[in-house]
Amino acid sequence: MKQERRTSRSRRRRGIRLIKFSLTPARLSYDVMQEIMKTKTLGNSPVLRLCFAAATFLLPAIASAEAIAAEPIGIAAKVNGHVITKNELTFLMTPKWKELNKRFPDHGEEFEQLLSVAREQVIKELGDRRMYNERFNHLDIQIAPALIDEEVKLELSNNFHDKPARLRDALKSSRLTMDGFRALLHERLLERVILRIQRDMPCTNKKKEA
Repeated sequence: MKQERRTSRSRRRRGIRLIKFSLTPARLSYDVMQEIMKTKTLGNSPVLRLCFAAATFLLPAIASAEAIAAEPIGIAAKVNGHVITKNELTFLMTPKWKELNKRFPDHGEEFEQLLSVAREQVIKELGDRRMYNERFNHLDIQIAPALIDEEVKLELSNNFHDKPARLRDALKSSRLTMDGFRALLHERLLERVILRIQRDMPCTNKKKEA
């Protein structure tokens, strides 16, 4: 009987160690709490006391993080059938928001009006760009990754004071991935290339001078 109890306690302790080192924090906290509930008391086990403290600390933060991660991206607007996500809009609005926040630290009505105007402008520009680029899909224009890398550097210089950490923070707060950011830059570069092609093309419809 005593041997069975020792074996059971040993299994529980090994189980906690396995939970601690092999599972994610969320699963760790849940399983540790379940293990504690089974024992009905913390007793004198330092392992159980440590796990209980960790679970108590982690659970609220984990619940908040998981709720944020589960939130849908959402659609900010549709322009001519082209979807603009909230993530994209939030990120593209970051420089303007910082500018207005510096001018109107107390926010207020003027701040909200100018922010609304800027928001509509960003939506229109991005929607028009996507519609414009779509018209020239048949050209199959390829943008080299190196050009996008240069555009990233330009964006860092113009809007984030050459500090990659600030760019990462902006991406994180808007929940836009680096791939999503690069896709926006790709669209911008594609538009420039198309405009340049159109500008350099000879005008066949121009009437010849007599």
